[in-house]
Amino acid sequence: MKFFSKQKPLSGGVKVRVPFYGKAIRMIALLFLLPFLSQAQDLDDFKAAASNDGVKSIPYEGMRRTAGELQGEKDRAFSACEGYKGGQLHDSKKNSLRIQKEMTEDLEDAKEAVANDKGESSSTTSSLKAKVKKLEEELKDVTEEIEEMDEKIDEGLKRWQALLDKLLEIDGHYADVKKNIIPIEVESKQAYR
Repeated sequence: MKFFSKQKPLSGGVKVRVPFYGKAIRMIALLFLLPFLSQAQDLDDFKAAASNDGVKSIPYEGMRRTAGELQGEKDRAFSACEGYKGGQLHDSKKNSLRIQKEMTEDLEDAKEAVANDKGESSSTTSSLKAKVKKLEEELKDVTEEIEEMDEKIDEGLKRWQALLDKLLEIDGHYADVKKNIIPIEVESKQAYR
């Protein structure tokens, strides 16, 4: 029984036994409630949050910190999208495809002219062959440009999708914050009835 109690001297030298398990129960209860007490918000936190916008409008410290981290990730994802604007890439590719089509038609005409020449004039035939070779090289360059644009468009789509995912994650986080705040609003309205 000595384990469960401790003697404490009172005034006049009288010793009284104080049950130890009572203190233990209070300590356990305090340890259990500590996480909840550390997240307790006071009215000042809500007033300060109400006067702010965005991340700073969240009255809960942990949720505000998470929202700030998500906001930073979203900003980085947005920065990664620079140079991957859909309209610019689409217009450039459309223009390159038009040029490719025109060059293909010119190349076919030049090959037909070489076939129809029948070697009557060697200088004419060699100039037509040089024109065909030049058109083939230019067409190859334009085709490579189009392939690079396709790769850039695909990369841009991935980056914009990553940004959208971050925005959806932030939206979900704000929905969680709203779920935590609405019961407080309901409770406060009921308290005034």
